[in-house]
Amino acid sequence: MTVEEIKHLRERTDVEIEVFALGGLCINIEGRCYLSSYVTGASTNTEGACSPSRFVRFISEPAGGMSITLNNMTLNKLGKNESSPYPTCCKGRYTRPDGSYAYVFEDPESLNVLQILPGLMDAGVAALKIEGRQRTKTYVAAMTGVLRDAVDSCFRDMKGYRVRPEWSAKTVATFEGTSETLGSYLVK
Repeated sequence: MTVEEIKHLRERTDVEIEVFALGGLCINIEGRCYLSSYVTGASTNTEGACSPSRFVRFISEPAGGMSITLNNMTLNKLGKNESSPYPTCCKGRYTRPDGSYAYVFEDPESLNVLQILPGLMDAGVAALKIEGRQRTKTYVAAMTGVLRDAVDSCFRDMKGYRVRPEWSAKTVATFEGTSETLGSYLVK
């Protein structure tokens, strides 16, 4: 939903609304990734992860760089100075019919609503969710800290609210693929 749609919904219900605020986007329904299940033979629901670590291999290449596989299926080949998000089928780079090598399903980017936080709060959002599945305690603590600071700052001065450089630096440093998106919140 867009921020305007959230506001419209909130005006017509007394149900508290929560939205995702920070974290990786998933093209599948969490816990039901059929791509990963197909490749590994393991249910993402029972494994608690879409690419269970027991199936992941990081293989150094002789010329430098690395190949990343999931159950012996190559998800990504990295050059010497490239980084990669945690390997998942939907965020892998594959050879396309024209021979190019690219992300075919989804770019590895993460949701970050810090810049639209005042709009979400004004729309009546009661809770902000942070991705936690497949994340370390350090990640959850860092993102919770950033979001807590941002919410407090917004409550103190909604009109003067600005995203602080240290919040951006911390989120981008921990996100998948180091790029951010507002997802569907701004889509018309």
